[in-house]
Amino acid sequence: MFPSLPFYIVGYSFPAWFWSLIVLIQILFGPLVVMHEKKWDYKILIGFLAYPFYCLTWLPVTIAGIKDSGKKEWAHTVHTRNITIEDIEKS
Repeated sequence: MFPSLPFYIVGYSFPAWFWSLIVLIQILFGPLVVMHEKKWDYKILIGFLAYPFYCLTWLPVTIAGIKDSGKKEWAHTVHTRNITIEDIEKS
């Protein structure tokens, strides 16, 4: 029934309906917490709907990082501006 080691993964430990339930809980957890806190707003709904697309934008960055993981060249960043915390707080 289970594949032999080392090909055994935790996905085979539980049936597919169990994993579907876990995914559903993960998707609904954020909106349910916001609704429970009574801080619901249309902007929050847009954020929940847009978040998966935001996550997809990191896919090319991740692939580039994996592809270039062997490059260990470091370049020093020269900082030319002198900004104090007071300057930041003013703006």
